[in-house]
Amino acid sequence: MIPDFNDFYIAIGFTIGYGTPVSVEELITNIIENFDIEYDTEPVQTDQERTRVYECIIRHMLEIMAATKEIEISPDGKYVTMNKKGAKNIENQDDEICKRLRIIFRKNAHKRPAEE
Repeated sequence: MIPDFNDFYIAIGFTIGYGTPVSVEELITNIIENFDIEYDTEPVQTDQERTRVYECIIRHMLEIMAATKEIEISPDGKYVTMNKKGAKNIENQDDEICKRLRIIFRKNAHKRPAEE
């Protein structure tokens, strides 16, 4: 099963937001920990393999978004910022994005664990 790259695009757009630089490493960690993007295949059976594969996919998506001028990557490659074109593209797909976010965003991603 090939992952839906639109889900990665949505997760990146949702996580970056508009105008504020975000660390690439924090972005990758946030997406891997907080989004359920399915990719069930034999080579990706462990969490460690999944993390490695997803990190590669996210980095490639960032390169694609930079090539299409939706985001800007800092010269050192450590930060990304969504620009007006990227924000406009995300806004134009708002209905589809809202539907997919309900599916891929983990409901308990930002809840604190209960104290025992």
